[in-house]
Amino acid sequence: MDIQDYNFAEKSIHNYARILGAIANFYIKSETDYSHSNLSWNDEKKVLETRIIHLPNNFVATIEYHPNHFHFHISTNCPNLKDPLVLSRNNNLNYIIRTFQNNFNLINLDGQGFTVAKLPYPEILQSDVKPLQPTKDAIHLFEKIRTGTNQVLVNYLKEYDLNSEIRIWPHNFDTGIYCKHSNGIEQFAGYAPADSISEFPYYYNSFYKDGKAFLPNFDEQLSFWNWVNSNWKGAIYPLGNPNEVDFFLSNGIHFFKQTTNKFLNINTF
Repeated sequence: MDIQDYNFAEKSIHNYARILGAIANFYIKSETDYSHSNLSWNDEKKVLETRIIHLPNNFVATIEYHPNHFHFHISTNCPNLKDPLVLSRNNNLNYIIRTFQNNFNLINLDGQGFTVAKLPYPEILQSDVKPLQPTKDAIHLFEKIRTGTNQVLVNYLKEYDLNSEIRIWPHNFDTGIYCKHSNGIEQFAGYAPADSISEFPYYYNSFYKDGKAFLPNFDEQLSFWNWVNSNWKGAIYPLGNPNEVDFFLSNGIHFFKQTTNKFLNINTF
């Protein structure tokens, strides 16, 4: 598999993540930072999932997307829903929206009010055309990277005694953390698909002081990663070759530690 195959898989799954985000945005109480619309990656089930949606009569639901099985799942304790699956394989966007609308009506939500305004890659998932699908190998690699990234970030937060949710943002489709350090410095870090910053998927680490991004003073190159000083400022560690994913994941914690120490001016010997 080459990197283009993997990048296509992330674009395809990003479309379905954006549908989850639209559902969360419509049915979950809004937060000013839009955190109500972000998602989690469930390491065991290998699914993307929304936060809890509260239904009438004290029922609840979460909406999942299973990349490897090409379907959404409405997970709910509401007895009205007999068929909780919304199939995405071979089905266009109109079908997906219409099926969700009908199912939401069954669990006493405003189904007709739900829609999806915009997808990041509409050429892959169109309104009235059979969608393009990634290969199974690329999907399995996606599952491995998102699962491994969760563990890397858990270990990083524990080592530095930091607190943060680990969430996937449906807009950029990054797995990210947000930390506020004791000196008031803010940190945004995680994993992102290929974008304008890097043609390859990558780990990133960035710090802000008084609302402005900054870079540390440094006089040496990093081991496997590099600094970016443009509209976005920070450090990135790209995955240039999907066949080196094990090396990429095993070095993730070292990337976050080394760059964090540089940002915070922590000397390690």
